[in-house]
Amino acid sequence: MPDEFYPTIDAEFLFSLIESNSKIIQNSRINVDDSTAFVMKGERPIAKRLLILRQLAPNEISFENATGVAIKLGCMGDLLKWLESNKNWKDGAYCLPK
Repeated sequence: MPDEFYPTIDAEFLFSLIESNSKIIQNSRINVDDSTAFVMKGERPIAKRLLILRQLAPNEISFENATGVAIKLGCMGDLLKWLESNKNWKDGAYCLPK
């Protein structure tokens, strides 16, 4: 169950963000049921290079899953920009002003 305070991320946006990243092997997208995996470049074991995203509902990825992948790929800024413009959500914006 996703956290009710965090928005979900559009799966197609996240997939395109991942596929355009230079750390990902081109055409490495693997779909199995509601899960999608991508393989990162490198010499590390495959278990450490595999990025797995699971859709909660059609075309929705949990905030936690999406941010974990964005941090590994170094594209957290792009994800936060998308959240602010598409979901009207900004990290820290829920805090009450002093």
